[in-house]
Amino acid sequence: MGRSAIVAAVLFLVSVVAAQEGPPPMLVATGTVTEDVISERVRLLGTVRPVMDSLVACEVDGRVVERRVENGDPVARRAILVRLDATRLRKQLDHAESEKAEVEALLDLAKIQEKRARELYRDDVLSVGDLDQALARRQSLAGRTRAIETRIASIQDDIARTTVRAPFGGVVTEIRTEVGEWIKQGDAVVRLFKLDRVEIQVDVPEKYFPQLKLGAAVPATIEALPGLVLAGKIFALVPRADPDARTFPVLVRADNPDGRVAAGMLAQVELTLGVGERALLVPKDAVVRQAESEVVYIVEDDVARIVTVKSGRATGDRVEVVGDLVPGQSVVVRGNERLAPGQQVRVDGTGG
Repeated sequence: MGRSAIVAAVLFLVSVVAAQEGPPPMLVATGTVTEDVISERVRLLGTVRPVMDSLVACEVDGRVVERRVENGDPVARRAILVRLDATRLRKQLDHAESEKAEVEALLDLAKIQEKRARELYRDDVLSVGDLDQALARRQSLAGRTRAIETRIASIQDDIARTTVRAPFGGVVTEIRTEVGEWIKQGDAVVRLFKLDRVEIQVDVPEKYFPQLKLGAAVPATIEALPGLVLAGKIFALVPRADPDARTFPVLVRADNPDGRVAAGMLAQVELTLGVGERALLVPKDAVVRQAESEVVYIVEDDVARIVTVKSGRATGDRVEVVGDLVPGQSVVVRGNERLAPGQQVRVDGTGG
């Protein structure tokens, strides 16, 4: 047999063996079927507002002589916002203190006279009526002293109130007065927001409202701050519907420690509905859509087997499925688009 005939025979044998062995195994990555409790979730838009929003008012009448803040200024609790002219009150205080000194001097004299009257009464020099007069004078002067002290304390309190202070730490968002302006008791001087915690009001459709629970965790993202996720919780479920929209206000509160989230920003929240049910879960990439059906490929003894499923709710990077699966099975998550049922596979990595 010639050399060329031998080569041809060898090539024929190789092709026959290759045909008998079939195509080489497909490289795939796999994930695992799991079982967990999941709940339906719904995403809705809400508006951020401060947990505390206060129009800080003055408590006495007066003319503004100093304003220490501007719009946007952060302020600490008890920081001075505005000072009013206290000249009139200080004059009243001086007058009251002078009056008190005079009455105290008379009271001291009345005490001496009362003591003397008691001694003379014991010696039968004074009558009961004279003793009663001395006692009544001392009591009257003591009463006047207490009344003046009360008035002095009130004036001192009013003087302290001419300095308007921040009731809590926050940010000034509105100026309501200027230096030189006369303001009356109850007039607002500034508006103050507290933004270390924020509140998101979400208007929830009627069909979802009964399924929400106080204290439930609510992740929230801010459209203007990509990448920021707030760990919110449901603070209040307000049982009062908007008669036109048939929505109920739901209040979600979250920490805002760096103050990046501002009042009025648009937020997207994820609300959990109901108690939750146990379900089979697979990685989202395990589900392959074929025509009008959905399938996953499970790996058994290095062979891919196709299983028809129906996908449902998503949770993170996994999705609920209904089908002939059990927890712990391996499902193909990469390479499944080109697989055929019964094909040999070789697992090269995992994907969830």
